[in-house]
Amino acid sequence: MLNLARQMKRRLARFLFSKPQLARFLLNRSIHFRNIEANGEYDFVLSRRRKPTGLSAMLRVKNEERFIRKCIQGIVGVFDEIVVIDNGSTDSTNAILRELSESDELRDRLKIHQYPFSIARCGPEHAATNELSLSSLAYYYNWCLSKCKYSLVVKWDADMYSPSATRLELRDRLSDIAREHVFVLFPIQTMYLDREGKAYRACNEVNAEVRAFPNVPYVRFRKAQHWEQLKSDCVIPSMTLENITIYEMKDVGQSEFDHWSTEEFPTERKKREWENFNKVKHGSLDENFQRLPEMDLVET
Repeated sequence: MLNLARQMKRRLARFLFSKPQLARFLLNRSIHFRNIEANGEYDFVLSRRRKPTGLSAMLRVKNEERFIRKCIQGIVGVFDEIVVIDNGSTDSTNAILRELSESDELRDRLKIHQYPFSIARCGPEHAATNELSLSSLAYYYNWCLSKCKYSLVVKWDADMYSPSATRLELRDRLSDIAREHVFVLFPIQTMYLDREGKAYRACNEVNAEVRAFPNVPYVRFRKAQHWEQLKSDCVIPSMTLENITIYEMKDVGQSEFDHWSTEEFPTERKKREWENFNKVKHGSLDENFQRLPEMDLVET
């Protein structure tokens, strides 16, 4: 009987995956999240209600005083709202955010929330954390997602920077995509800042990853082995945002790997990033690095 039930479940899944519009209709239900700590203030719902067409940027920040101003200023003209979730900053990050929120261009666009719980770091610490814990990366990012208003959400990091030359095109292309049900991969170029503030591009580090996705409850974050992972309950096509430059900034004067609970990194990408970071940190640059023009990126 159990085997028959499993077979029927697999057949239903195959049928739904072959009928994406029907699958989206059937799977589009509100999902209620309750944390295992029984803190009702941080229970939440991913609502099935249709979202207005538009662009939400979702940012997790913690002690980002050096980059956060340039990060926000670089995307203010791109997104309809910028949802910032501070995760217990102890530096001047929140003061900078409050200052930005009082400006005319950001007063109605910048939304600031506080998530005061310690989040498990990637790797073994994450693996040992219950998915429904307030300390879970998956629970945290889904809570953040519940604060986003518009139809397309972009998971933007506080160390990401959009050059001025591509911002209008980024806005236009994402606005077109906001009407579709797709995953969007961003090619992101890692930029390293040395101890003197000089910027270098690591030629072997252009990483394409899903950054934009439809704001519907059947697309949400789940617990994976080493970190959170965005998944959908039904098939959603993906596309790559070509010919758009987005930088991810790594400052060798900062602790850029604090969100990991191990230095035994599980992926070639992270191992390469660790190696390049230390080459810049110790001044042992090779032909892989290309000097970039001077950019006023950090808060001094």
